[in-house]
Amino acid sequence: MVISFAFLATDAPAAPPAATSGERAQDFVQTQAISARCQKILPGLKLQLQDGRERWLSTFEPTQLQAAQAYAASKEGKRLGKEVERDASRAFGRNTLSAAATCISLLSEYSPAHPLPTGSAMPAERVQHYMFHFTPMALARLQCARLDGIDVATQADGSETWQYLACGRVETVRMAPVGQSWSMTDADRNRLFEALTQ
Repeated sequence: MVISFAFLATDAPAAPPAATSGERAQDFVQTQAISARCQKILPGLKLQLQDGRERWLSTFEPTQLQAAQAYAASKEGKRLGKEVERDASRAFGRNTLSAAATCISLLSEYSPAHPLPTGSAMPAERVQHYMFHFTPMALARLQCARLDGIDVATQADGSETWQYLACGRVETVRMAPVGQSWSMTDADRNRLFEALTQ
């Protein structure tokens, strides 16, 4: 599913919002339904999803938010919400990997502004990979919605220790160069992933 965040047209004079199937209103319903399913199967993402949605909704104009809420309460909006949640439930099943991919992508739609690690020798494209896929997992482990920062310490063997900082807590992982790439240790990767389901 491709989610568009296009604004609804606001040229009409102010009036009580009518139910509309505009893209913004559909996004409102679709993301709400997917978020609800994500929180059920991956409770570790609940705080991030709730915070991300609040930040996303803050980008709505008051009339846009009213129109989206009216659409969500309409017969058409309710039908769409049920269809999206049903499809998400079928797609996820008991496959937490599939659920994680979809739910982390939803977080990226909310555009969280995570601070990048400082002082890492890791190439930028690999940094982006770990920021996209593993920062939500680290935050789930830390039971926090927003990342304060990532401190990096280089070890004698060339590997790096990344410390994710959030809500006054710290989660530490090891990153090591492997050939032309970099990799997180399996133990750290598994520990972070498990936090999604807790």
